[in-house]
Amino acid sequence: KVLQLSQKRFFYGEEDRKGKKTLWNIPIRLTYAIPSAKRQSAKVRSKRFLMATKRKTIRIGKLPYEAWIKLNASQAGFFRVQYNEELLRKLYPAIESRELSTLDRLGIENDLWALVRSGDVLVTQYLELIEHYRNETEYAVWAELAGGLSGIIAFLRNEEYSSELYEFVRDIFVPVGSRLGWDSIEGERDLDALLRPLVIGVLGATNDQDTVREATRR
Repeated sequence: KVLQLSQKRFFYGEEDRKGKKTLWNIPIRLTYAIPSAKRQSAKVRSKRFLMATKRKTIRIGKLPYEAWIKLNASQAGFFRVQYNEELLRKLYPAIESRELSTLDRLGIENDLWALVRSGDVLVTQYLELIEHYRNETEYAVWAELAGGLSGIIAFLRNEEYSSELYEFVRDIFVPVGSRLGWDSIEGERDLDALLRPLVIGVLGATNDQDTVREATRR
């Protein structure tokens, strides 16, 4: 497997980009593995290298087609990663199975949302990614998802297709809302106690009727 990497300075605004051709010495650690239905059965390996030029070719070795590759493992580096569509989609099974660490699952979403905000990728690519976080269990990741989706909702609130967007968000958040319920559970994790009001807030904001009825009843 051969990876072709390139670097450029990241900006949110077009005006900021003019005349900026800075190159950085970037220490990079990547991980790669063959996706597995059993979270702990995949053999995850890593590779480290320094990127000091605008473009760099990395040879990983022979990998099956379905193998995933995660750049900036554990989000250790201060840089964004923009995958091509093929590499990003190969990460989906590892996100769904939580084979990737919490930091890596969070980082993939956070990087792509930043690239949406900068205009480097389409929001539809971000929404496609979000569909694969339905099995997520960690508060930090759900908080990031809620932040990104809330930003999209605020921007598109008055568009004619806003109802479809609301339905999409509800479809993502209803399962975790059903699992957590409205009331605290004895012995639950502190982070689940934090996650509950976050999920209820998102469902209420997107007019989930069960949530609205229960809130009114209470």
